[in-house]
Amino acid sequence: MNAVSLVHVTPPKTNPQLSCVIDFQDKAHPSESGKVIAYSALNFSVEVNEDTHLSVGSQITATFPIDGKESIVHGFIKSKVDSQNGWILSIQQTQTPFAVRGVNDFRTSRRWKCNSKYQPTGVCESPIALSSKLFFRALEVSKSGWTLVTSLRNEGIEPGQQLKTSMQLPTIGPFKLNLTVVHVRRREVDGEVQLVIGVKYKTKSKSFFAALAQYLLQFNADATAKALYKEGLKTRAISEAVTFKTVETQQEYEEVLALRLYSYGQAQKINATDPSKVISKHDHWDNIFIAKHHGSVIACVLLITPNENQLLEIEEDLNCRIDDVIPKREEVVEITKLCTHSEYRGGDLIAGLFREMGVFCLEKNRTTVICGTDDKLAPLYLNCGFKETNYNYTIERYGNLQHRCLKGDVITSVLGGKLVNPIIWSYLWRPCVEYFSKRNQNKLTFRQNMHLKIHRFFTPIIRRIKA
Repeated sequence: MNAVSLVHVTPPKTNPQLSCVIDFQDKAHPSESGKVIAYSALNFSVEVNEDTHLSVGSQITATFPIDGKESIVHGFIKSKVDSQNGWILSIQQTQTPFAVRGVNDFRTSRRWKCNSKYQPTGVCESPIALSSKLFFRALEVSKSGWTLVTSLRNEGIEPGQQLKTSMQLPTIGPFKLNLTVVHVRRREVDGEVQLVIGVKYKTKSKSFFAALAQYLLQFNADATAKALYKEGLKTRAISEAVTFKTVETQQEYEEVLALRLYSYGQAQKINATDPSKVISKHDHWDNIFIAKHHGSVIACVLLITPNENQLLEIEEDLNCRIDDVIPKREEVVEITKLCTHSEYRGGDLIAGLFREMGVFCLEKNRTTVICGTDDKLAPLYLNCGFKETNYNYTIERYGNLQHRCLKGDVITSVLGGKLVNPIIWSYLWRPCVEYFSKRNQNKLTFRQNMHLKIHRFFTPIIRRIKA
């Protein structure tokens, strides 16, 4: 039987990539000292004293204390060659990797696992072979670097080498990235031993980090807008990563109630332990629109569509009818119970909900929109094309919080673009009108069609000027 030895490697203070001190230990022999003189992802060579007990075929376990943490290598001695200072041992790894550099020197950011079905892929010129390509896919990504996996045929890759890559983020597009290799190791991935490469960014781009945030938000269930923002990965395109729909199951409705309770409790409108405060009788027959991120409800809104004899919720709070504001109730939609989760604020989630509401109003021929809002949220609605009415009131169940009744006209603001800043209209309502126009041809007037065509022409120009 070959002896089993334990190898400890301690990098010196000078050149940690090329030189480190080694102690060999096993149950049968005392520890020995050596020096790493060469290494790759799968092999390394050490120089030891001439009286070493290790021989060809000896199985070893190597432990490398790097930056205060241990990296373990399993392997065996392939060859033993005489040298001026003793013996040079060539060691072949058999299991876990040889850590040629400590991973802590670049893992300064939270790592996010890539969805196994939608992994980023990339290609670059091989740094170890002439006229050869290096193909890889990403296992983990972060603000500071990536963990890549490739085939063992690329085992000659070394730390410090530069990779000029072309990366492909699923549903996002291609990006050019200059990366620096930090560590190379062998690891079992998907049931097969492969080469794992840790890299860090040589150059950084705001547009790339925004795209990376969008990819993570779309394909990683743990990635919320707030969590990404904390890591310096900012994206406003939250609506592209969520699913908008109406409530269809009891479980979805219970999630809506939980979100209302959470949101209203955060806003100190209600006691967050009393769910009866967030239930509406309209929940059972009107439409509740929701946004779901990886199966969880993160935003919701109740749309009340009254008949000619039915009171609106806002009228019940006012304790009077508002017929002077809504002469035809069968053409009215009331917006109420609008809530978003705090982990997803700061992006375009509300805009996505507004677009869904806009399409709903157009398809149901509900051209008047009523909402009650507090002073904090009133500017949001006013910027979208709503205008003030003469009705102000307090809601007792929300701690007598002051509210204002606002009115929106779908024909005037959504289709016509009046009362809305042109840039806001193009961003908020144009996608809604485009969608409605495609589904309902010949329903737009000549003026509405011309308004849409003008924005189609000028929007790209405005975006280029702003960029």
